[in-house]
Amino acid sequence: MTDTVMIKTKKLLTALAVYITIATACMLAGCTVENEPPPDDENKTYSVIYTVNDENGGFIRGDAEQQISEGDDGKLVTAVANIGYVFVDWSDGVTAQSRKELDVTESLSLIANFGRIYLNVEYSTEHGGTINGTIKQNVPYGENAEKVIAVPDVGYRFVKWSDGKTDAERTDVNVMQSYGFSAEFEFLYDGKGTQADPYLITDYSELCNSVYYPNSVFLLTADLDISSEVHEPIFTKYEFNGVFDGGGHTISGLNINRGTLYPSLFGRVGANGYIKDLSLTDVDIEAGLQGAEGETCVGAVASISCGKIENTTVGGAVRIGRSKGSFYIGGLVGHAQSGSIKKCVVTVDVEYAGSVSVLYLGGIAGKGSNVEIGDCTVERLMLSGSSTDCNIGGLAAAFEKDIGIEISIHGNRISVFSNITVRNYGGLFVECHGEANDLLRIENCVVANYAENCGAFAGFIVDADYVDIENCHVLNNEIKACNNGAGFVLRSDYSFINGCGADGNIEATSKASGFCDKASYTELTDCYSVGEFSGNVAAGFTWDILRGNASRCYSKGKVMPKVQGAGFAYIVRSTVSDCYSQCDVIVTNTDPDNEYSTYVGGFICRLGGSRLSNCYYSGSVRGSVYSLGASGNFPREYFVGAFIGKTTGTNTIENCHVLHAEKGYATDVVASSVMSTGEPDIVVYNELQSMYELANILNGDRADVWKNVYNACPDLIGIDRA
Repeated sequence: MTDTVMIKTKKLLTALAVYITIATACMLAGCTVENEPPPDDENKTYSVIYTVNDENGGFIRGDAEQQISEGDDGKLVTAVANIGYVFVDWSDGVTAQSRKELDVTESLSLIANFGRIYLNVEYSTEHGGTINGTIKQNVPYGENAEKVIAVPDVGYRFVKWSDGKTDAERTDVNVMQSYGFSAEFEFLYDGKGTQADPYLITDYSELCNSVYYPNSVFLLTADLDISSEVHEPIFTKYEFNGVFDGGGHTISGLNINRGTLYPSLFGRVGANGYIKDLSLTDVDIEAGLQGAEGETCVGAVASISCGKIENTTVGGAVRIGRSKGSFYIGGLVGHAQSGSIKKCVVTVDVEYAGSVSVLYLGGIAGKGSNVEIGDCTVERLMLSGSSTDCNIGGLAAAFEKDIGIEISIHGNRISVFSNITVRNYGGLFVECHGEANDLLRIENCVVANYAENCGAFAGFIVDADYVDIENCHVLNNEIKACNNGAGFVLRSDYSFINGCGADGNIEATSKASGFCDKASYTELTDCYSVGEFSGNVAAGFTWDILRGNASRCYSKGKVMPKVQGAGFAYIVRSTVSDCYSQCDVIVTNTDPDNEYSTYVGGFICRLGGSRLSNCYYSGSVRGSVYSLGASGNFPREYFVGAFIGKTTGTNTIENCHVLHAEKGYATDVVASSVMSTGEPDIVVYNELQSMYELANILNGDRADVWKNVYNACPDLIGIDRA
């Protein structure tokens, strides 16, 4: 600004000097000088003013009032719309929001025009009623629409709007986008019991009257509170082979005191029966108090089901009293004999307060036979009360499949808790049986367990045969004081287990295994176990591999046996390849008269007639006391090996590696070799860091199976820990 003033001043002084010089010359020459006005004091300036047509609509960003010298440019301004408005144009027709005036030669007054945003809100219905009010509305942004009411025709009733609102009268407030809502009406009375025109259930009496139409289609149109009723199962004489659509509604307060005859909502569901979109809350079932001999099946939805159950939620409690019979109790179904159960959610607490002959308890079903169970969630299965001889499975206690029937168990999420003594505990199943050459398939299931005082425990399945298990995981095992326990499968025969893992801790009085106790004729691939495992005998991954194979498997954590144990497998009578263990084996026996001899191996305790290749062990074997064995005929031998405790028969050991840094307890890499073993190919390392780059050696000439890990021992490629 100062420079501009100085320039103008210099121009004025120069002009005056020229004028004086000319005038003086004319006077000396005797000429006459005309009287011309002196130049202006400064250049002309013009006002440029920006305003808005509506102060609510927006504002001017920048200098709204500007004084601009003739021929100069103005400053940039922008017309900014407020929420609910939109910029239209300037009063001179310019449509760009931002502008500045160029080469100003006149004063200007410019107005930014803003317009209100209007949104379309429409209300409609196809049949069964009309809309009282303006059905097509233009609503200013952020304001409220006019009230409308859905008015049913005679014989119909209003159900809901298309956005889920169930009040017939509505006023949409603070509208910020265009909407279209449709009022839904349902025929109130007769119906035809068909898919297109189902019988409508509006109260408890209509629910119970469905017994007269076992093959019809029903639709629940409202939530029902039946807590004041003592419910009798609806279908006991006949099976239900129709369709019951819960419509997303809830039946609360289902109260059953039925003794032994089909304690459930529906009773029996046949092969053509279909139950869906239903929620049962505050379920209270008391069974067995009047029980007699025989089999009793208990479930909130059905005692026995051969049909389909989908998208159904159950929450409540079951109490079992004294009975001479056998009980199959499921949160959803007592015995699922066939059909399918999908996308169901169960939260059930079971209290045992009596005595029964046999008790099978499962989150979804007490027992399953030839039934597909998929994408179900057992949020909690809790067993409490008196000590009982019980079998508890997170999905079902027992499951079996007939030959020639394809069945899939998939995508289930299970959480199981038990704080009383049970005979067998399985995170998914206790018993699970396929058929020879016709495997039962289980995939993509996840289980979490907490249990105390169980006889036999498995994080996934206690006893499995002819089962194909893929990509299943057990998380957060916390098992205390069980007799025999395994993180995933306790016993597996003629099965394939691939891409599975178990995390958590197992405390056993007898045997504890990180993944599997006994695998006979079973293929274990891409599996893992991580945790702490303690017992009289313990193994980091599996206790026994018999005539099967373990490949690309590993174990991590602590193995704490009193007398016998191994970081990976205790007994191997098969093939183990591309496996490793990073478990520390810590022998805790302090009883010199223990009846067992001490047998310990860092990786494998006993290797007999087997092939061991491309494996490593990087844990440590430690302890303080050997058990020398009791007097009498029991063998008084003991052996502790940093890699293998004892070999018998003809074995092949190639490309194996072991850390032997602590030599005080495990003095030998292989403690005892009996019979013909062949020359073992075992590389010994005195420090852990020397094993960090083993991947290339373990891979050899093959495609990559192993990968190096920065500042750690190698890992297997492609094993995902859940």
